Amino acid sequence: MNNKRVAIQRGPIVYCLEGTDNPGNVHGICLPGQGHLQDAFEEDLLGAVVTITGDALQAEETGWEGALYRNTPAATSPVTFKAVPYYAWDNRDEGDMLIWLCDAGEAPHWI
Repeated sequence: MNNKRVAIQRGPIVYCLEGTDNPGNVHGICLPGQGHLQDAFEEDLLGAVVTITGDALQAEETGWEGALYRNTPAATSPVTFKAVPYYAWDNRDEGDMLIWLCDAGEAPHWI
């Protein structure tokens, strides 16, 4: 489901978040509507790529008590994320990957 989700794009390049760079569950990371994103050229990463970092909110994984869904949004905490170009993902450690991030105004009812 990609309703009320956003993707990060710089020029023609779409970005993704990998578990390698981001602590916790990447599927719970939400971008604030007015957040500031910063790009940086990283010569030693994935053969030299531009990464994007920024502040976000991450849904906490507590309070589910084994439930698949819940009626209220998950509590969130601030987190800094790092995104890499989608074309370069899955070239380091195994882990989750996410392109479509939730809008911070729409904290997930799932993780």
